Amino acid sequence: KSTCLAILEQFKQLPQTSIPVLSEMAGLSQPTVRNAVNQLVKLQILEEVSAKLRNKVYVYRRYLDLLESGAEPFK
Repeated sequence: KSTCLAILEQFKQLPQTSIPVLSEMAGLSQPTVRNAVNQLVKLQILEEVSAKLRNKVYVYRRYLDLLESGAEPFK
């Protein structure tokens, strides 16, 4: 649980990224990060967007949507 929260914090800094980058940012092993990311994907919090077998890219879509909603021009 705490690993998942740590990973989500990293996604707030970089909402679209990969396991190796997250591993380096969080200071955690790639298998640990991969397990947390897989749990967050199962919970539909993160989404895998690369459709690759290796070097997958994940996105924190809800966070991006929230950021983008604040970027609407004023009328």
